[in-house]
This record gives sequence, C-alpha cells and structure tokens, in this order.
Amino acid sequence: MVNVVVRHPEHEEARQFDASQEELKALKTVGNLVSLELRFANGTSQDVFAAAVEFAKLVPAEKLTTFDLNRTGESGDLLI
Repeated sequence: MVNVVVRHPEHEEARQFDASQEELKALKTVGNLVSLELRFANGTSQDVFAAAVEFAKLVPAEKLTTFDLNRTGESGDLLI
C-alpha cells in the first residue's frame, strides 16, 4: 500500500488517498523535473515545473550551487 498526496491545480488543498502499487502502474509519470515556486511582488505564488535539461540551459548546475539557500533579491535584480 502507498499513500498518495495529490496537489492539483483545481484544488487549493492537497488531497490524499491510499492505493496499491499495482493500481498506480498504469499512471504515466514524468521524471527529471525541477520544481519552481515563483513568488510575485503582490504576495501570490505559483508552482511550475520544468524539464531538468531545459532548466539547466538557463541555470547550469555549477551556477545553481553558488546560489544562497534562502536568497531574496530587490525589485529588478536579476539573480541568475
């Protein structure tokens, strides 16, 4: 048995259910994703996902390791 937590764009709160691994076998998944939380000046945020290969074109792995863990920028600062 596996507990599945679902974060769906049409629901504000995460939902969860239990399923067997066999039941989930038919689910086509996508791997190698980078999860990004975009935080806007008006206080809202948006979760987006990008293929790791595409993200690396913008921010190479060696550059990513130089970023602070909790860095925030001033308005207009380009952090990458």
